[in-house]
Amino acid sequence: MHTDAGGVKNIGFGATHPLGHVDFYPNGGERQPGCAADAVDKLGATSWAALSTFFNVYAAEEALACSHERSYYYFTESINSQCPFTAWKCATLGEFDQGHCVKCTDDSCARMGYHADPSKGLRGNFYLNTESTDSFCQYTYQVNISSLNNFDGILYMTLEGTNATIGPTALMKNNLVHLGKDTLALRYHSRVNVGSPTHLTLRYEKITTPFISSSYPDDWHLLGVTLWQADESRKYSFCNTYHAEIDNHNSTTFSVRGVTC
Repeated sequence: MHTDAGGVKNIGFGATHPLGHVDFYPNGGERQPGCAADAVDKLGATSWAALSTFFNVYAAEEALACSHERSYYYFTESINSQCPFTAWKCATLGEFDQGHCVKCTDDSCARMGYHADPSKGLRGNFYLNTESTDSFCQYTYQVNISSLNNFDGILYMTLEGTNATIGPTALMKNNLVHLGKDTLALRYHSRVNVGSPTHLTLRYEKITTPFISSSYPDDWHLLGVTLWQADESRKYSFCNTYHAEIDNHNSTTFSVRGVTC
C-alpha cells in the first residue's frame, strides 16, 4: 500500500515503484488528503506540532509522517467497514483520473486492506481515492453525459437514492469547456452510499466572462445521461434526457429509467 512515495525532496518515506503482486496507490500514492504536500509544508507542520504540544515527539512524528502513517489507518478501518475500499487496476494515475478504469471485471478491481483477496490471483497497480479524515473510505460514482451543443461552465450534481441523498456537489473544480457530441465522464466520490439511485439532478452554471460567454449558449441540450455505480458495477439510465435542456443557473431532475418512466 503506497501512501507516501514523495521521494527525498518531499521527505517521502515510501516507494513509487511496485513492490508486490498487487500494489495499491490511494490518492496516487504520494500524498494523502489532509497531510502536508511537500518538504516545506511537512517541516512547517512538524515544527508547529512540536511547539503546540510542548515538544511532544509523537505529535511531531505524526505531522512529518502523516501520509506514511495513513497506510495502517486505512488498513484498520477496512476491517469492519461497510464501505469496500474498492480499487481499480489502471495503467497510470492519469488514466484513472480521467475515469477510464472504474469498471470491474474478474481482475480489474480489488479491495484494499484487510479484505484483499489473494485467491483471486490479481496482479498489477490499483488506484482509489479516500477522504481526508476518518472515515476514509469513499463510494465511487461516474456520470457519463452526451450533449448536442458546447458549454463553458461548471456542473453540479445531486444524487438521490433509496438510502441517502448526496450533493449538490461540483463535478469539476474549474470551468470546463465541453464540445458538443463528445461524452463527458465525470467521477464523483462520497462517504455515503446512496443505495439504489432514483433521481439525478444537474445544475449548469455558465462561466460569465467578457467576449467569451457570448460564444456559448445559455441553455445546454443533452442527448443522454447514465450513472455508473462503480463499487457495485451497475449502470443506470435516466428518463427524458434526449434533447432535454438545462438552462444557465437552473437545475433539472431526471428519474432513473424503470423507476418512474
